[in-house]
Amino acid sequence: MNKFLILLLCITFSLSCSKDDGDGGVIIDPSEALGCTDQLASNFNSEALFPDNSCTYPAITCDQCDYVLDPNTYGFDNDILKIPVGAVICFPAGQREAAFFNNFHGTADKPYKFINCGGQVKIVTTSTAAVRFFESSFIRFTGTGSTDQYGFQIDAGQGDYGFVAERKSTDFEVDHIEIVSSKNSGLSIRTDPTCDGSSNRGAFVQKNTIIHHNRIANTAFEGLYIGGSHWHSGLSVGGCSEPLIEAELKGVRIYNNILENIGRDGIQVGSAIEDSEIYNNVVDGFGNTNEEYHQSGIQINPGTTGKVYNNYILNGTGRGIFLSGFDLIVFNNVVVNTGRDGVITIDAEPISGKGFQILNNTFYNVKGDMLEMISNKTSNNVMYNNVGVNVDGEIMKEGNANIVIDVKNNIMSSDLSDIGFVDPGKGDFRLLGTSSLIDGGENIDSYNIKFDFLFNNRINGEGIDIGAHEFKE
Repeated sequence: MNKFLILLLCITFSLSCSKDDGDGGVIIDPSEALGCTDQLASNFNSEALFPDNSCTYPAITCDQCDYVLDPNTYGFDNDILKIPVGAVICFPAGQREAAFFNNFHGTADKPYKFINCGGQVKIVTTSTAAVRFFESSFIRFTGTGSTDQYGFQIDAGQGDYGFVAERKSTDFEVDHIEIVSSKNSGLSIRTDPTCDGSSNRGAFVQKNTIIHHNRIANTAFEGLYIGGSHWHSGLSVGGCSEPLIEAELKGVRIYNNILENIGRDGIQVGSAIEDSEIYNNVVDGFGNTNEEYHQSGIQINPGTTGKVYNNYILNGTGRGIFLSGFDLIVFNNVVVNTGRDGVITIDAEPISGKGFQILNNTFYNVKGDMLEMISNKTSNNVMYNNVGVNVDGEIMKEGNANIVIDVKNNIMSSDLSDIGFVDPGKGDFRLLGTSSLIDGGENIDSYNIKFDFLFNNRINGEGIDIGAHEFKE
């Protein structure tokens, strides 16, 4: 991992990082809002509002498991195995080939827990997905069974997906796994519609998709592919007479993931009509295949609503954030070194009265506009308190006629001495005490944003600061 990314992680996740060799390291004190939010961890903090990387987990041995998977077996069907709900199902340490799971249905109170035991598990595949689930629900797949940062290491560079859950799979939590390469997308949880209608909208809903504390790198396609991409138009499926309507998602949480060297979009979410949040992720290197509409750091596909905040997005061929959902609030993101716009919004069957709120983001070295708006069918659009430095285009470019958006208190400049970032060349966009951004923002109390990029108080002076960071002495 390069030193630049290490510094970004220190800042983004509020890790304690010391300046030990003159390379520009900085010390960041964790905010009181951050802590271990995982109830399964040894140091669970019930008062923490947001997760950091501080959780610790007791290592487990294989004799503590309810069922230990044979490393030489590919397929596991629970209609045959009859492993009871709530069981701890373990991968023994060492290298194995791909694994396939079918018909594992836990419950909300007793989910199945798939975990490594005795050390790290390395899964290498040359043909299929490294880990695949069909028709399963209430699953936690976690690499917290050992002291390794990632208890699972997956290499699917000669195979297919790294991890996939599909065919009416729902209520999945995936954490602490590392996908070092994949020939397709790194991690995918979605269900395609079927001709018989059993997987289609109205018959199936994908609920509670939670993905956190993973590292995904060197993918041929998307890093994360969550939900369908054709909510507005339907998906053409072989053998069916007409396009089919994709299932919708409710409850999406994607946080504290690291994505590096991604072929297409870093994080892609679609059809998530309710309760979606994407936050505290680092996306470093995206759109490597340079394909139009497949080259964003974070891509929000049609049908999706929710929040996109406190993400660090850098080094991509396309846009930092691509928005085609509805009623989306995008705030406290840092977007650096993009080949196209910082943010773009487009129409895809927007809901009446719903729009986009682009608030307090920081853009640096952007080969395009801070915001390009092509969505002329939306309303209640706002762009407040964003800052752009070394931006080739405009603060807000109207890509269509009849654009309706309220644009206030945004700054675009090439004068770093006036903007007053601490050290932007090394990824530190905190504000110096002399910065012109301090107290210069539009009031956003109505949006209930209480924190900045580092989870410090959003207002620390007479008014709100412009950009992702609030000045703190």
